[in-house]
Amino acid sequence: MTAARWTLGGIGVLLIGAGLLLLPWQGLVSLLLWSVGLVVLHDAVFAPLSTLAGWSGARLLPPPTRTPVLAAGMVTVTLVLLALPVLGSGDRRPDNPSVLDRDYGLGLAAALSLVWLFAVVAVLVNVRRGRRGGSARPAPPAA
Repeated sequence: MTAARWTLGGIGVLLIGAGLLLLPWQGLVSLLLWSVGLVVLHDAVFAPLSTLAGWSGARLLPPPTRTPVLAAGMVTVTLVLLALPVLGSGDRRPDNPSVLDRDYGLGLAAALSLVWLFAVVAVLVNVRRGRRGGSARPAPPAA
């Protein structure tokens, strides 16, 4: 097992080195600025807002709806953030029809519809089963 780990680790280090050799160094400053900016954006804005939304939802939502609604909310935010770069983009080029070749707004709407449909079904199942917190774990046996 140790020999396999050392071998895979060595291959990984070689691949990292090859990647560094192929890296366009003139864009390194831009890459570093974007990387640091995204970390700061995540830690200063997205994480606190997510924590606040989860904390508020856990206190304001009725017990059977908490888990499905909070999970669907986080998936919604993630899908919207992933779709933002292509939603308002007018970068379609006639010389390359494969760039932005589909209706991303419709795809986002379909994905969000499915997410919230599953959330509604999960809430209905939780209500029907009489679950309080919406978790899949059975209640502990009475002592």
